[in-house]
Amino acid sequence: MEKKIRYLFFILLFLICSCFHNKIKYYPNEVELSNEAYASFYYLKFLDYIKEYKYESARSAIEKALSYRSDPYLYLEYAKLLISQGKIKEAEEILKKGLQKNPGNRELIFFLSDIYIHEKKNFNAYELLKTYIKEKKDDVEARKKIASLLLKEKQYKIALNYLSEVKEKARDEMTYFLMAKCYEGLNQRKKSIENLIKATKKNPEFLRAWAELAYEYELEGDLVSAEKVYSRLLSTGVSNRDLVLRLMEINLKLGKYDKAYEVANSYLTEPKDILLAVSICLKEEAYNEAEKLLKTILNFGDEYPEIIYYKAYIKFKKYNDISGAIEELNKITRDKKIYKNALDLKIKLLLKKKDYHGIEKVLKNEIKNNKYNGDLYLYLSEVYLLTKKYDDAINILNEYLKIRPNNVDVLFQLGTIYYKKGDVDKALSIMEKIIAINPNHASALNFIGYTLIDEQRDIKKGFELVSKAVRLEPKNGYFIDSLAWYYYKIKDYKTAWKYIQDAVRYVDNDPTIWEHYGDIALKLNKINEAKKAYKKALKNNHEDPAKIKRKLKELFNNTGK
Repeated sequence: MEKKIRYLFFILLFLICSCFHNKIKYYPNEVELSNEAYASFYYLKFLDYIKEYKYESARSAIEKALSYRSDPYLYLEYAKLLISQGKIKEAEEILKKGLQKNPGNRELIFFLSDIYIHEKKNFNAYELLKTYIKEKKDDVEARKKIASLLLKEKQYKIALNYLSEVKEKARDEMTYFLMAKCYEGLNQRKKSIENLIKATKKNPEFLRAWAELAYEYELEGDLVSAEKVYSRLLSTGVSNRDLVLRLMEINLKLGKYDKAYEVANSYLTEPKDILLAVSICLKEEAYNEAEKLLKTILNFGDEYPEIIYYKAYIKFKKYNDISGAIEELNKITRDKKIYKNALDLKIKLLLKKKDYHGIEKVLKNEIKNNKYNGDLYLYLSEVYLLTKKYDDAINILNEYLKIRPNNVDVLFQLGTIYYKKGDVDKALSIMEKIIAINPNHASALNFIGYTLIDEQRDIKKGFELVSKAVRLEPKNGYFIDSLAWYYYKIKDYKTAWKYIQDAVRYVDNDPTIWEHYGDIALKLNKINEAKKAYKKALKNNHEDPAKIKRKLKELFNNTGK
């Protein structure tokens, strides 16, 4: 098109020059030029104005050209000019006008659909492309375009229908890739893998398809195949950090620790990337590899305090050197981002040593420096609970509540401590205060409800509160246990059995829930289930093991087993 326009322009230019050369006066009105010649002339003016950054003049020129010839190419050029100026809406209108003059024009339709997608008018883009495909059934590019759009909208089945109608011999690597994405969305992983393999066969350099194939193998649980594909990608020179880390992690999962270390050590050079590799090693309990990688960046400890943190973690996990680990953690100052993690680990290590005095000292010092951090008060109250210092726990929480009287987390902890002390009424009044602050505080609702049921104060109200808690958190095993206990109390043992089985599915290590399980099983004469439950209650450190042992003894005496 452009060559043709330029050719016509040069003919026009030649005629004008000839007139001057022969000293003949030129009268434009006496020369009949075609519409195409005028369109070409103004299009070339348009190009000149663009080069000179005279965009308004360029716009006038292209409009003049269009007044002589409604060429699709001119509409496209006009739309591109408008888009370059950020006038997306105007570009959309120009393309619509172009389609009115040139119905079904492929380039205009594709360009307009791209603008619709950019403007998040996906439905408009879909309708435009759908209408076009009805007329041009064999346009593979149009089918890929509409499939890509439908994939964004998670319309996997409809997208697959458009792609499936492409004849096998006409399918290129992108067709197979898009089909794979459709099957992935439909949870048909094997078919997704089949199509990704076809895509890579069509174009062995299609790296995106290789990466997707490796990921699909991972999801399928085929780590061996995933490792091969990731290794192949790495061998092609694609060495981005995420790929290296994925390959390293897969090798760790496969038990190939040397290979994992070799991959990370060969391709990662930045300390921050090596730290990510170290964290993956620690997650997979590959402490030797983590330590070797960490040694390569020890000199960056001032810049990356995470190095000190991981060094402490390795001392603890690999060497069981708790004192050495704490010594390292003490080097991390409060102004570092990793400080909170370091503090958490330090407290865990002191707990492991049963150094409660040490923890108390650390936390009190932290509270002095950050008196608004409620978590610190909660930590300290937990330490006091471990040592049965209930009054100290209550005092420290009340200290915080003077600052933040409506902190529901601290209030809830305070209520549970009063309950453990045996002051049930005080515990209930605190829980009622929480509900007044937040009517949907599920744990407080459950606490009040369970207490009313267990102590048979108001079973009906207790049931209402527990039911609300379960509605708020339907998969909370503790709340479901409370519901089971309600049915136990009203002697509906079959319903209680149904709920208690649900409860232990969600929480299988709570001694009280297992005691309830045993009590309900016993009422239904499920002797073996009851014994199993009481033993699990003991195994999970029931707070009153003597009571559970009595129940087991009674079962033995009654059954002889």
